[in-house]
Amino acid sequence: MQYPEAQFLFETFQQFQALRFAVEEINKNPEVLPNITLGFVAYDSCSALNKELEGTLGMITGRDQAIPNYLWLGRPPMAAILGHSMSTYSILMAHVLGLYRYPQISHYATSSLLSGRKQFPSFFRTVPSDTFQSKGLAQLVLHFGWTWLGLVAMGNDYGQLGIQVITQEVLKAGACVAFTEIYSTRSDRPKCSPHHSYHTAVHSPDEMIKLNVSGKIFVASEAWSISSILLIEKYAPLLSGSLGFAFHSSTIPGFKEYLKKIHPFYTPGETVTRLFWEKTFGCIFLGNNNPIYNDSSIICSGNEKLETVENVYTDASSLRTSYNIYMSAHVIAKSLHDIQSCRENNGPFRNGGCANLHKFTPWQLTHYVQNVKVRLKDGREVFFDKNGDPPAVYDIVNWQQDDNGVMSQVKVGQYDSAVKSPDIFTLNSSAVQWIHRQEQVRMKEKV
Repeated sequence: MQYPEAQFLFETFQQFQALRFAVEEINKNPEVLPNITLGFVAYDSCSALNKELEGTLGMITGRDQAIPNYLWLGRPPMAAILGHSMSTYSILMAHVLGLYRYPQISHYATSSLLSGRKQFPSFFRTVPSDTFQSKGLAQLVLHFGWTWLGLVAMGNDYGQLGIQVITQEVLKAGACVAFTEIYSTRSDRPKCSPHHSYHTAVHSPDEMIKLNVSGKIFVASEAWSISSILLIEKYAPLLSGSLGFAFHSSTIPGFKEYLKKIHPFYTPGETVTRLFWEKTFGCIFLGNNNPIYNDSSIICSGNEKLETVENVYTDASSLRTSYNIYMSAHVIAKSLHDIQSCRENNGPFRNGGCANLHKFTPWQLTHYVQNVKVRLKDGREVFFDKNGDPPAVYDIVNWQQDDNGVMSQVKVGQYDSAVKSPDIFTLNSSAVQWIHRQEQVRMKEKV
C-alpha cells in the first residue's frame, strides 16, 4: 500500500535538540556535578506499545536486550529515563520501571492515573496532571456562561480518562453535557510511519470539515491547543476563535542560536538530522537510497544556510514541551548533584548515610528526585508534590487569524494553582478574538 509522504514534525526535532542543549549546558557548568559528565541515548518506540516495552527492558539491561528480571550489564550506569510523551506509553513504562524504582520523568504525559504513588512509585513529570486542567477548563467554560457542551476525545487512556474528569467538573459547576463522543485512533497506516502521529492529530478536524461543521466554539485541552499541525489555512474556518489550555511557556537563553548551529554531517543523530535538512531546504542527500530521487532533484550540499530559516523548529520565543524536556534534564542533574554533595552522618538514609554517586541504586536517586528543588534561569522553581506532580501552571491561548488568513495561538490568560483564589484564574476577555477578521468585517457591514 502506498502512503503519502511523511509529515516531518519540526517541533519534535526541536525537543530532541532541547535535551542535547540541556545536557551540554549541565556538563559545561563547573558548579553542577564537577568531574562528572552526563550523556544520553534516545530511543524511538515508533508509537507501538510492544516497541515501547522492548525499549524499556532494553534500557534497564544496559545492552539493548529485552531481558525480564534484568541484570545491569552496561557501562556507564543509567541514572533515569525521560519520557514517554504520551500517557498510555508512560503508564506502560512506569509499570516496569516502578518495579526497580528507576526514576522516570515525562515531559508531556498528563493522565491523572499516573499520580497514583502505590501503582507508580517512581514516576514524575514536568507537566501538570489532567485533574488540574479539568478544573480550569470547567472554570473557563462557566466564565463565559456556557452551559450546553459537547465533549470529544480520543479513544486512548488520555482521552477516556480525561473526558470522565472534565465531565465531572463541568456537571459539578452547573453546566450540561449534550453529548460525549469517543473516536478511535486506529488507522490502516503503519504505526512506525512518522505520518502516523500526524494522521491521529488531524483525524477529528478533518471529519468535522467533511461534515461542514461551523459556528462552534472549541475549548481545547493542551493535547492540541498549541498544535502546529492544525495551524494551516485548511482548518482556519473551523478552529479560528478556539480557546484552550496550554503548558506554561518560557524561553531558554542561547537556545535559538543553538538550534541554528546544527549540521547534517557533524550533529549527533545524523539520520534524523539529514531528514530535517532535506525537509527544510527541499533537497536530497545522495546515498540515502531515497525513493523520490530523480533527475530534477536538488542535491543537499550541507552548505545551506540554516541561519536564515525561520519556522516552527527555529522559533524559541515561547517554548512549552521543549522547555519541559530541558527542565527534566536539570531535575536529574540537580538530584545527582545533591547525592554528590551529601556528607556522611548527615544524609537521608539509615544512620545518616549517603548514596555513592558512582554506585547508587535506582531507589536512592528516586528519593532525591522526590525532594529536589531546582531554580532555572527564568526564575522558575521546580519541585514535586507527594504524587510526583509539579505545581500546575497553564497559559490560556486563543486561536486568532490575521488579515492574511494566518492563524496563531495568542496567550490571553493564565491558570496558576500556586496562586491563592481568586487570582488562580485570570483572563483578558477583551484580547479574545472569537471569529476571524473576514467575518468581523462582514458583521460590521451588516450593522
